[in-house]
Amino acid sequence: MLTATDHTTLDATKIAPRLYQGSAPPGGDVLRRVGVDALVLCAQEYQPPATEFRDVYVVRALIDDSGAPMTKLEWAYANAAAREVADLLCLGSKVLVTCFMGRNRSGLVTALALHKATGMSGK
Repeated sequence: MLTATDHTTLDATKIAPRLYQGSAPPGGDVLRRVGVDALVLCAQEYQPPATEFRDVYVVRALIDDSGAPMTKLEWAYANAAAREVADLLCLGSKVLVTCFMGRNRSGLVTALALHKATGMSGK
């Protein structure tokens, strides 16, 4: 869980140093108060404007979670977002990867980012 000095909390799971995974993020300045530098929005159906997340860098990966097979375009979005997350982590940023429920799409991008950042195979 991410907590700020003013006791603001955000329901997110720490996956690795500076890398968190969660469901739909709150707007306003909550993310900055808990120290998030970058936010990844992986839910195709939840893509609010970046202005809702003041002073936080926003990465977008339009991935559908309706049960249909992933398209080549969605796979490209996931990989591009993961590459950006890996780069941000290497620069020392704290990153929150979200979708809408905080499971499938955010988990995919988080796993891909860890692979890209560490070279680990995932086995």
